[in-house]
Amino acid sequence: MKTIISTSIAQTHAFARDIIENLPDKTTIICLQGELGSGKTTLAQGILEYCGAEGPYTSPTFTIIKQYDIDAYGKKRVYHIDTYRIGSHDMIELGWQEMISDRQNLIIVEWPERIADILPADAIKISCEWIDEKTRRYIM
Repeated sequence: MKTIISTSIAQTHAFARDIIENLPDKTTIICLQGELGSGKTTLAQGILEYCGAEGPYTSPTFTIIKQYDIDAYGKKRVYHIDTYRIGSHDMIELGWQEMISDRQNLIIVEWPERIADILPADAIKISCEWIDEKTRRYIM
C-alpha cells in the first residue's frame, strides 16, 4: 500500500505521472474513490495530462463518459467515467464490455463503488481523502 500526501495540484499531478509510468501492459482500470472534493478529478486530470490527452479536462459528471484519443504508454484511448448518477446496468448499456476488452484502453472511473459488481479484480484502486483546504491523501 502506498500513501501520498499532496498539498498542491503539482504534487497530485506528479503522483498521476507515477501511476501512468507504471501501468501494466493490458487494459487498465483506475478507480478513484472518495467524497466530493477529495481530489478525484484533480488526479484524473493529471493522468490525462501525462497521457497527452487534449484538454480541457473537465469532470464527466453530466456526460458520464469522456473519451480522449492518445498515443502513450501503450494506450490509444482514455475513458474518463463518472458513475455518480448511474449503476452497473447503465454502464453495461454504455459499452463497458467493449471498453474493458481492449488492452489499449485506459479507463479512469470516479465513484467506482456504484459499479463495483462489474469491475475486474485487477482494477487499480485509489482512495482519495480530503484533509483540509490544501491537503489531500491518496492511498493506493
